[in-house]
Amino acid sequence: MWVARALLIAGLLGAAPAGAQTYDQFRALCFGEATDDQSIVGCNVVIAAGQERPHVIAAAYLSRGLAYKNKGDPARTSADVSEAIKLQPLFPEALAARAALHADKGDTERALQDYDLAIRQRPGFADAIHNRGTVHALRRDYDRAIADYDRAIDLAPQDPYPYASRGNAWFNSGNIERALQDYARALELQPGHIPALFNRGRVQASRGRPDLAISDFSRALDVRPDFDLFMNRAAAFIQRADHDGAIADYYRAIQLRPNAAAAFSARARAYRWKGDLERALADHGRAIELQPSSSDPLVERAATWRAKGNFDAAFEDFGRAIRLQPNDAVAYLQRGTLYDSLRKYDAALKDYDRVLALNGNDPEGLARRCLTRAKSGKLDGALADCNASLRQRPDDAATLETRAYVHLRLRLYATAIADYDAAFARAAPTAAGLYGRGIARRTMGDVTGGNADIAAATAQRETIADDMQRIGVGPSL
Repeated sequence: MWVARALLIAGLLGAAPAGAQTYDQFRALCFGEATDDQSIVGCNVVIAAGQERPHVIAAAYLSRGLAYKNKGDPARTSADVSEAIKLQPLFPEALAARAALHADKGDTERALQDYDLAIRQRPGFADAIHNRGTVHALRRDYDRAIADYDRAIDLAPQDPYPYASRGNAWFNSGNIERALQDYARALELQPGHIPALFNRGRVQASRGRPDLAISDFSRALDVRPDFDLFMNRAAAFIQRADHDGAIADYYRAIQLRPNAAAAFSARARAYRWKGDLERALADHGRAIELQPSSSDPLVERAATWRAKGNFDAAFEDFGRAIRLQPNDAVAYLQRGTLYDSLRKYDAALKDYDRVLALNGNDPEGLARRCLTRAKSGKLDGALADCNASLRQRPDDAATLETRAYVHLRLRLYATAIADYDAAFARAAPTAAGLYGRGIARRTMGDVTGGNADIAAATAQRETIADDMQRIGVGPSL
């Protein structure tokens, strides 16, 4: 939400007062093209000299404040912006800078107040109008955001930023096609415009088009290396099951931010999915070192211990995670799933109950509890849970398949077949689903169809008949 220092200062200054040439040089560093360090030195001299009129001193404070912002010093930025406004209360550029500080802290109400005041002083202040739109977007007020972006585009039609920002607002309000049009326009104006490439890549990934996402992220990375770009391109590689490509990008992200726990956790997941569990555990360990007070990396490592078959270590990590954060619903959910897989149904149900106590009608918690209740013979409660979950996620294939299993256990064969059909229309059939539908079909008299389903299930998993018999589904159901 910030704009270049030189742009904010341009046009505010008159001629320098008479004085030594060295003062003029310092003044030029403060207000002209210079590095941030040079600008700070120059503005120090201008402010200390006291030779300028108040509006020029205010501009010097603002210029120095923006240099401090570029150097990552928000406290000094805020102090200098405040001094600029004390000297010139209606200084639009300083008001816009203070608005950005408020927005950075999450105080969107005060940010809007300052942007409104800045724009009243300078109605054609395109950067402030654009940035006000971004505050509206943060508040999910996309209509107002788009209206501000429209106005910014009218004022600066060759600036790619408002197009990219409007694209984000269109996407967040559900209009993907208009979002893509705006990203394309931003890229026509500036082919290497990183915000447009980054956000279009994320849109393509959300649409299940990882190749297009990777292309956009790669184009942006050709402009400059960036942590978030590497992380997002890695996620796109994961979408197309290219774990080696993802791992390579996570390495690059870690080179840029060696203490980024999220990158180590993400690389650990990629190693786990690749089957390299030892490297996964090493990365989990580093993430835990970097975030010792967070439960998240412990829950992640528990999943790898589970994949390795070390259930005791998995339960130990779940326990540590819950002790650190007793309200971590994800830890309870994942531990409940492990208990379920080990047929410790009572323990699993206690964990799912805890998830639902923390998160109300969480659809995933309801779906998991539905399955465990059905396995343990609590069929009426299971059906109620599946129905409650599907009211929130009516197209969730896994929950439809779970409800089909419940109907099968209740001997409602036609209803079970309908649910299996609905699940398979939304996702590839699983071995358990095919076997369950096969049993239902044979029971309903469709022996040929039933046998075909059971054969397909067995081709997917040789042990499927024994696995299903253990949860109450077999030829004698």
